[in-house]
Amino acid sequence: MAQRYYFELGAELAQYNALSVHSFSVTERLDECYEVVVELTSADPQLPLAQFIHQRAQFSMRPEVQWGALTGVVSRQQLGNEDTSQRHWHGVITAAEKIAGNVEESRYRLTLMPRLALLDRIETSRLFQNETALSIVAKILRHHGFGGEDFKLQSARTLPHYEHRMQYQETDYAFIRRVLAREGLWFGFNQSSRADVLVVGDALAHYQQIEANQALAFKPDRGLESPRLDVTAQVEAALAAGQGGRMAQSVSQSLGQTGLGEAAIHAFSLHYQPQFAGVTVKDYNYRDAPNALVGTSAFDYERPAAAGKPYLYGAYHHKDQAQAQSYAELRHQQSMARHETGKGRGNVATLRPGEVFGFAAGAQIGPYQHWLVLAVVHRGGRSVDYQNEFEAIPATTLWRPAERRQPRVQGTMAGVVCDAGQGPYAWVDELGRYTVKLRLDLDDWQPGGESRPIRLAKPYAGASYGQHFPLHVDTEVQLAFQQGDPDRPYIVGVLHNSSAPDHVPNAWRTRNVLRTWANNKIRLEDLAGQEHIKVATEFQKSQLNLGHLVDGSRSQRGEGFELRSDGYGVLRSAKALYLSTEAQSQAVGLQLARDEALTQLEGALAQARHLADVQQKHLGGSPALSQLSQLADTASALSGPVLLTSAPAGIAQTTAASMLNSIGTDWHTQAGQHVVIGAGEQMSFTSVKALSVLAQTEDLNLIAGKGVARLAAHGAEAEVTAAKKVTVQSVGDEVLINAKSGITLASGGAYIQIKDGRISLYSPGAIEYKGSHQFQGPAGGEFPMPELPGSVCLECLRKARAQGVGIVAR
Repeated sequence: MAQRYYFELGAELAQYNALSVHSFSVTERLDECYEVVVELTSADPQLPLAQFIHQRAQFSMRPEVQWGALTGVVSRQQLGNEDTSQRHWHGVITAAEKIAGNVEESRYRLTLMPRLALLDRIETSRLFQNETALSIVAKILRHHGFGGEDFKLQSARTLPHYEHRMQYQETDYAFIRRVLAREGLWFGFNQSSRADVLVVGDALAHYQQIEANQALAFKPDRGLESPRLDVTAQVEAALAAGQGGRMAQSVSQSLGQTGLGEAAIHAFSLHYQPQFAGVTVKDYNYRDAPNALVGTSAFDYERPAAAGKPYLYGAYHHKDQAQAQSYAELRHQQSMARHETGKGRGNVATLRPGEVFGFAAGAQIGPYQHWLVLAVVHRGGRSVDYQNEFEAIPATTLWRPAERRQPRVQGTMAGVVCDAGQGPYAWVDELGRYTVKLRLDLDDWQPGGESRPIRLAKPYAGASYGQHFPLHVDTEVQLAFQQGDPDRPYIVGVLHNSSAPDHVPNAWRTRNVLRTWANNKIRLEDLAGQEHIKVATEFQKSQLNLGHLVDGSRSQRGEGFELRSDGYGVLRSAKALYLSTEAQSQAVGLQLARDEALTQLEGALAQARHLADVQQKHLGGSPALSQLSQLADTASALSGPVLLTSAPAGIAQTTAASMLNSIGTDWHTQAGQHVVIGAGEQMSFTSVKALSVLAQTEDLNLIAGKGVARLAAHGAEAEVTAAKKVTVQSVGDEVLINAKSGITLASGGAYIQIKDGRISLYSPGAIEYKGSHQFQGPAGGEFPMPELPGSVCLECLRKARAQGVGIVAR
């Protein structure tokens, strides 16, 4: 059986179809685009080759004659008959050149490839989300104008969904090959009546089967043979000379003698190489941190030529144990698919990658009768017979393409924080992840769907603790990628830009500032002589300022420290609080050093005890000092929740309103010199029980400057006692002494008694009367007594104080 070859241009170039095939070479292999290189002759020496590029064309191999039935003269109509063994390669012209020419004809070389090859021209970058390998391929093909009839995508597995899959600086063709190979998906091509069809599969059932009951003859070469001349050329030459019948009969006899008229495999050999004994893959998934995602594939019994068990970490970014196991098996199957291969040669033009063929019965070719074609190289022309060389594997072996090297991201990549909302606060999930729009991404996404959630790297993190500074919408971020893998981004840092300039300008080059979007800030100034720290929030202008205090224009407004707020303020300490103005130069010393305060406490306690002794002598009783001693001990040791204040230069308290001191037990005030209490209007001293006023060595003065001076005992006696003279005087008016039951004036045993309306004089000696005397009848006067207020019982006062009642009725 001879062949005739045709190269037909598409409709756009139909006027140049007077081309004759001189020779050809067709290379086709699973997981690659086929390439048809054809040398053509034409009488036109000036074909517009530039117009041929990217135009549709078709190369065909068609059978001419069934030589076993050839008798008499062969007609051209018989030469043109077709059968099912014809081969077509559709595609687009990717290269064209003129290689030779003379006055009669010119020779051209054209390269034809499938439309998929055009996707290998331009590098690009693109992001795919929530897709499978097949949905990614379909999306790319449709983007380039492929219709549903132009590809057939199939898988026997449930393919994983990729949250994030990036095509990074690679062509669409390279990306498709990489995505398919990762999932163990191979691809090849079928030819329809009008175009090439991309076919993808991953199972034995996806192999193409030859026609039922068709098996290929195995006829090994027998010694040296004469070169095979192209039968078509011989027949056409004979027809042109009018000797077609005689030439055809001669050729038929020649083919019958050599056996070249039958399609057959002329050579076939087996080749072996080592295979992995097993494969282990592992990865870490931060969503399931405690679990090791390990998958292992190994033979269940010892196999020949099986050695080595590769361990791959982080190669597949699998999400669970099932995916880990699947990827381990795929990688192991890659090795097994290459362990045993067959290489052959023959003239069976219908061999194509992805097709299973069988040898005819009796062929001695090894343990396998059926084989899957991996690659075929077809050659032929006018001066040589058609021949091919092919590679195959046993048809029971799962073919897995070799994995393609993934591009690596060198350095970092820019992005911007996004959110579905309208506010400035970016969405962040429970794992601290953000949505980021990659600057390289040209596609439009729904707001909030610009990327899968991406983690933010932090300098400090742990279980329920760590550093957290939330990012805001439109913040520029830099993305790094684990092991350079473009499918594994994380936010490594944030940057200022022209739209969001740095908040620390050059003039502030000595300032260290942490400032949030809402102007919460921590500022540390390192300028020599002006060092300071400021912790501030805009809410009610609450601030802590330490060191050299400055205003907004950096002018000094104070030094030391300032704690201020336009809102509430609380200073709280559960153990003890010590407020002091005692010097501790250069912060050298213990935190609770309080020598001056302890000295003052000891002095106050000693003075209180001395004055208690004085009171005991003069009043016959002294105040209880047990509470004072206990307070002094607690304050000295700061052993309880006490407030201790100390100011060597004094303490001043002022208020334009009122001041309240509420003491639960005792109030002790000690002064080394004077106690001065003044009031602009009134002063009141009230005691439920006793009130003692004692001046030990000098005067006791109770004076009413303008008003009435009163000394009253509402419930008992009133006593006035002096060691010496007692003087009662009224400078401007009279002295009135009035008593309800009587008045007695006594001295030296004599006394005057005024009682019950009578005056009685008593004397152990003489009674002297000096002056004029006038005696009249009885007379008297009315001197009303003041009404004394009732008192409140002691227990009632104590109960009211415990209940916080301000007023108690008598």
